Amino acid sequence: MPPPRVSPRRQTSLTSGKITPRPARRSPGAKDLASGTGIALPSCKRRGGSVRLKISLGGRALEEQSFPADVRRIGVGRAPGNELVLENAALSRHHFELERRSGGWRLRDLASTNGVFVNGDKVQLSSPVEDGDVIAIGKFSLLVAFDEGDESARAGDPSADPVHQGYLDVRFLNALPRVILLNRDSLHVGRHPSCELRLEGWRVPSRLALITRGLGGFNLVNLAGRAVYHNSKPLPLRTRLREGDRIELASALATFHLGQPERRV
Repeated sequence: MPPPRVSPRRQTSLTSGKITPRPARRSPGAKDLASGTGIALPSCKRRGGSVRLKISLGGRALEEQSFPADVRRIGVGRAPGNELVLENAALSRHHFELERRSGGWRLRDLASTNGVFVNGDKVQLSSPVEDGDVIAIGKFSLLVAFDEGDESARAGDPSADPVHQGYLDVRFLNALPRVILLNRDSLHVGRHPSCELRLEGWRVPSRLALITRGLGGFNLVNLAGRAVYHNSKPLPLRTRLREGDRIELASALATFHLGQPERRV
């Protein structure tokens, strides 16, 4: 059975949820929202372009929804009035919102029942959102990508800039070494069969880490809160990857490199 798709003009039924994108409102305040309190936050680095939310359900990639550069607010929840409707029992009617202000994009939890997580960290009232962040609500994960208007500079186009090309040189305890190309916008690491870098061992978390690619480069996100080390130091949440960084992932040791691996003759 082919994977479900997301499109602005139809609904997609899923076993545990339904996704219904709708045209985004161009200004806030068109619909009443559940009560929530926000705080002033630092600005994100990408402010002027469009926003893409790449949707996954239970670790399985579905589709992405794009919002144009002039959109000021993106509401997410079960209610039909949201810009992105995710119909799942674990979600609130108005779960959270992304709002663009003069300083950049900010996420605000709209008093949701089960909360919002950004890069594995539960949001307390509100949180800054940057390119490459992963927002988790229920079984859904939303990978955030900011564009600046130039299609050749999209994070999903690895040929646009050398900073968007990378690979991992991975060494395992009981297996042959591998070279893994980072040619997608996200790479999951863990024991789950859906992970692109699958690790063996009952002590390895189902989803241990996530590597995301955005306009600013590559990010490493600790999804399990343990067993991930960056340059020999425990990684509490996330970090930007740089050439030659060493990543310890439970039973594997990886070295991050920018560009493409050299072809062996």
